[in-house]
Amino acid sequence: METRSCRQITKNNGLPSNTVTSITMDKTRRLWFGTDQGLSFIYPSRPEEVINVNYCYGLEREYIRGAAVNLSDGNILFGSISGAVIVNPHRVQKLNYTAKLKFLGAGCSDADSSLFNEQVYKMLREGRLWLGYGQRTFELYFECINLRNQYDIAYQYKLGHNEWSSLTEQQYISFVNLEPGTHKLMLRAVSKTSRIVLDERQLVITISRPWWNSWWMWCVYISLVLLLFYAAWRFYDLHTRYMRLIVNKINESDGDDHNVPLTGETRHVSTDVAPICPNSNISSATSHGVNKSETDVDTDVNLNSAFVDAVTGILLEHISDADFTIDSLCSEMAMSRTSFYVKLKSYTGKSPQEFIRVVRLERAAMLLRSGRQVGDVAVMVGFHNAKYFSTVFNKYFGISPSKYK
Repeated sequence: METRSCRQITKNNGLPSNTVTSITMDKTRRLWFGTDQGLSFIYPSRPEEVINVNYCYGLEREYIRGAAVNLSDGNILFGSISGAVIVNPHRVQKLNYTAKLKFLGAGCSDADSSLFNEQVYKMLREGRLWLGYGQRTFELYFECINLRNQYDIAYQYKLGHNEWSSLTEQQYISFVNLEPGTHKLMLRAVSKTSRIVLDERQLVITISRPWWNSWWMWCVYISLVLLLFYAAWRFYDLHTRYMRLIVNKINESDGDDHNVPLTGETRHVSTDVAPICPNSNISSATSHGVNKSETDVDTDVNLNSAFVDAVTGILLEHISDADFTIDSLCSEMAMSRTSFYVKLKSYTGKSPQEFIRVVRLERAAMLLRSGRQVGDVAVMVGFHNAKYFSTVFNKYFGISPSKYK
């Protein structure tokens, strides 16, 4: 009043709330403010410094508007929604205290209590906590004591680069399934009234990796993978040798096989389709560890070509029959399905199904070059579905049938 100046005081200056319900002055000329969230006061000479007094037990409450009376003994009577409060303003001063923060221990269900507590106590003294993978759900206990101002102390914590948690009065932190690795925990004790940090501690928490994710298990995994690759290579090598033995056996019995038409009974193959080249590696195979002579090699090549020509001729005779199956082809060749597969695979490098498709597609290409329509060609080479024919043709030649010339 004497300075005839005006100043706005809000929560930014330290008020518990911007809703002020009462204002009164004590005998030391301090101004007291009752709000809906507690009491505070200021010195008129320093109005920018608001002292929040909610650290006193019982003062943090909602006060009724206008219910503040100065008593004759110097005390102040405030009315609140939970009863009247008598304050001796001479006993209420600005907060100025210290308190030490310390870790007490940790609790974990998957641990022997006595031994675990002893180990944890030693680790906490060194500022670290090492737990196994099965102990990654635990509780960490701590305390910060100042008997006179205990009601004013709250706690905040953060893990790693996360944000600080909200203020809490709980004296423990619960961790659930903390990730394996090293984590840095920051914990501090804070004055609820002034937000002054009373003390701060740091704890390095290390959670061990599970046994199936340890470095030595990764060595085992890599060893198993290498072993699998080696086993696959050995299986492939043995399979190749077995196939060569089968082919050699078939070649030896070709002279006695009167059911398969070869030199004298070779079917005439249409020159419209390019012949499928036999696998040259087969003709150079050795039999019983002895190298074949050039005459034997020429004979094998002739026999292989005759066999492939015979198969191709049969396919061309039934080129438009979409129901002509591998079993039908084996029956025409008077061979079992297994023997036919082995022999055709060894000579051409293709399975019977692949070989049939190649012959049909090559025939289709010739017909398309002669100017026939795609739909007609599909039916002529044994495809009921023209769309499927276009897909297979495009995959084989790299171009759609409609654009093929």
